[in-house]
Amino acid sequence: MNLPGQADTHTPLFPKPATVAQPTAAGIVVLKRDREVVVDSDGALPTIAVCHALGIPLREIILAAEIGGVPCYSVQPPPPEMELPPPLQTTVLRAFLNRQSSAWRKVIIRALELATWRNEHRFCGCCGALMQLAPADGSLRCTRCGFESFPILSPAIIVRITRGDHEILLGRNRTFTPPFFSNFAGFVESGETYEDAIRRELQEEVGVEVTNIRYFGSQNWPFPHTLLAAFTAEYASGEVRPDGEEIAEAAWFDVRSPLPPIPQPGSISRAMIDDFLVHSKQQTARIDRQTPS
Repeated sequence: MNLPGQADTHTPLFPKPATVAQPTAAGIVVLKRDREVVVDSDGALPTIAVCHALGIPLREIILAAEIGGVPCYSVQPPPPEMELPPPLQTTVLRAFLNRQSSAWRKVIIRALELATWRNEHRFCGCCGALMQLAPADGSLRCTRCGFESFPILSPAIIVRITRGDHEILLGRNRTFTPPFFSNFAGFVESGETYEDAIRRELQEEVGVEVTNIRYFGSQNWPFPHTLLAAFTAEYASGEVRPDGEEIAEAAWFDVRSPLPPIPQPGSISRAMIDDFLVHSKQQTARIDRQTPS
């Protein structure tokens, strides 16, 4: 059985969210506390059996996914004042996700997002009555007026801006620990396309125009329920001016020289930076081959 942190070749199965009265003892439990996740002494997610043995209250257990025959459950976290009994402890969620295989990352993120969705939709937004999970379609349904809520995803963009074959524009968000730099990201506003959001965010945050916007890939990000659509773009015009509100610093970096601290492997932001590093090296090698010795 493959557990988080190990290689996995299985394709996750995402059944419709359903409340489980008697979960499988060997099933994996995803418990989030703020921006941390509960793990055991080996850094793995605990099982239902371990949680029961340690007296961890598991509320509103939902089957989130299955992978390699192992069920993964989404649950509401224990009260914040409850101390975790050894060997359970917490670890930073962002770093934990970056250590997982692609398949397990998807499973864990789905479990986290379902827990957030359940917690944020306890009561109906139309009439205020209680919401209950409806197994027929996997929605949360109002017990009074019948209003339905399905799992939430918030679309966002993340974009890599380059100039020529060797320069990349990176910024430091005010919430980042200095001197950490990354690509630029933001949520898509109502009525916008992804391309609209890219142009607006870059104008607002650093005052630049871009061209040749191209799709790169996507990644779920459970902070709390974001779907990141990643794009690459080329610099067109404008002087780099950080807005001072979201972006504290922004600058062009030549990737042939050492970069400042950047996102860890596992994130799509890092994948885009690494992709440009490969491009830059290939261009340098091509020029070297063409230059007479």
